Amino acid sequence: MTWEIVIGLETHVELATKTKIFCACSTAFGGPPNTHCCPVCTGMPGALPVLNKKALEFAVKAGLALNCSITQHSRFDRKNYFYPDLPKAYQISQLYLPIARDGAVSIHTGAGNKTVRIHELHMEEDAGKMVHLGGGEGRIAGATHSLVDYNRAGTPLIELVTEPDLRTPEEARLFMQKLRQIYLAIGISDCSMEEGSLRCDGNVSLRRRGTTAFGTKTELKNMNSFKNLHDGLAYEICRQAEVLEEGGVIYQETRHWDPTAKRTIVMRVKETADDYRLFPEPDLAPYDLTDEFIEGVRAKL
Repeated sequence: MTWEIVIGLETHVELATKTKIFCACSTAFGGPPNTHCCPVCTGMPGALPVLNKKALEFAVKAGLALNCSITQHSRFDRKNYFYPDLPKAYQISQLYLPIARDGAVSIHTGAGNKTVRIHELHMEEDAGKMVHLGGGEGRIAGATHSLVDYNRAGTPLIELVTEPDLRTPEEARLFMQKLRQIYLAIGISDCSMEEGSLRCDGNVSLRRRGTTAFGTKTELKNMNSFKNLHDGLAYEICRQAEVLEEGGVIYQETRHWDPTAKRTIVMRVKETADDYRLFPEPDLAPYDLTDEFIEGVRAKL
């Protein structure tokens, strides 16, 4: 009871468009590796992206359903980092002008209704899928070699970032379930956590009760089920409390939830926005949404 828990969530959902966000490749799940890709989504020199209008419509639809204000003048940004599942060495995302902001979702807890504020919702492209062979449990540590499938690269995503309003792992689970219900109801995604079309990262920190300053947070990855989300946060809360009680220091880092061992493992030190060298995406012009476009989407809710 010495500590207050502070939780914020970052959720990714793949949009149910037939084609990718910046090219005409299929978004169908499965298929032989590297058959749903082209020069655009594999980042070949000279290949230029074109925004999928249906993905834009679905993002606006989600923003309206979540009580957000829609950003009428917006643009995309280039987020620079290199992993093998992003062959361009950058991801097209939205940092400075996200498609929607300042929303809210109500969840019903045992103590009554609770409002969870939404900081922003932005559009971006998904990365490919890495498969690690020869190591323990399919992870890169100890693997003899790795394979990459670019079928998923370029699938349209919307990322939702909450304010740090959640106080228990159970509240986080209830929020994710409510969000999935909303996305399914408005028809923008199949929200299959098993297939990865709905994913969640959890940011968690502790602070002494009665204080207002936030503690140092860690980010939990691999939350691909409601149970993993609940259990991973619960473990990380106990781990941080033990460290703080012993006079230790919490480091800002990204941690992996291992559901088999039921513990979190350090993946990497947490990057900051400066590390990504973000700047306006030069291959995509800024765009403006008319009142008529937004109201047309609202009429479909």
